[in-house]
Amino acid sequence: MVGQTLTKIPSQVSTWATWKNQHPNTQVLVKPALEKSPYSSYFERASWVGLPWTRISRDNRLPAKTLIIGIELGDSSALAIPTEQLEREGWISGEVAGLPVLVGAPQDPRAALAYVRRIGNRELDFSTSTEGVYLIDQQTGSRWQWATGAAVSGPLAGEKLMPLQTTPIYWATWTAFHPDTVLW
Repeated sequence: MVGQTLTKIPSQVSTWATWKNQHPNTQVLVKPALEKSPYSSYFERASWVGLPWTRISRDNRLPAKTLIIGIELGDSSALAIPTEQLEREGWISGEVAGLPVLVGAPQDPRAALAYVRRIGNRELDFSTSTEGVYLIDQQTGSRWQWATGAAVSGPLAGEKLMPLQTTPIYWATWTAFHPDTVLW
């Protein structure tokens, strides 16, 4: 199988409340409770990163076990945002590698969502609503549902922002696969 590449399957980290709201008929598989996490010693030792046979980055811009949200932007471009920053700011809007992006985590930074903030040729700028689950674009005043990236009211109702895959991951692991990543 040399030279073969595995197919990526999109996934999403979500809070249970958000997931259940979007997928009310979800069935849950419950695993047996463990007395202690088999990973507790791994989390306790800051210097221990990865497994002995894995390639780990030595990018020192952040401590190796900093939890980040990694986003592949296409081609070889990638973006990393520390979850602590998302927790403080709620959402971030900017341009990375020529792509206008919007990244946020209204409830839990590990469950961040990311979108291209462009509809057609129009780049949109957003502010949050008082409820925190909606965004309002400043260009048209349309109201966008954060969890789906869809405009639910206003002139752009029915439009949908293009989602970007987000990955909650340790900094050292992310940069092993994306050494030229942009750090927000």
